[in-house]
Amino acid sequence: MLSIKIFAVAIWGFSLGGWWILQSPVLADVIDESVILTGKREEGFYNGIQLLFARSALIIQALSFAIVHIFTGFNENVENQTDLAKSGIQIHLAPLPMIFIFITGIILWKFLDLTPTKVKENKAKLAEKGI
Repeated sequence: MLSIKIFAVAIWGFSLGGWWILQSPVLADVIDESVILTGKREEGFYNGIQLLFARSALIIQALSFAIVHIFTGFNENVENQTDLAKSGIQIHLAPLPMIFIFITGIILWKFLDLTPTKVKENKAKLAEKGI
């Protein structure tokens, strides 16, 4: 049973690491696209929007903890939690993040049209402009 948990945590860590590594390059491509469309460099604006969403995620996380713990009867003063309270903790580890990641994936798939070809074209256009 321990090996399954270690395997699950390794996959979780690998996935989270990939997300952290890809965050800046994707934002850079979005900013390049913005420069092509508007002719202005607005990195500060995009970093501010990114920070707004990051802070909003912390608020959503705190609310989800509170809501799930209320509905599952989690009591921080009790040493041994009920099975329902333990299930609530497990909800925070997989199903709830999966739902949010799935929703985010659909939004990105629907609205983000940056393909490798388009990114190369954008870089060429920026090079032509000397940016």
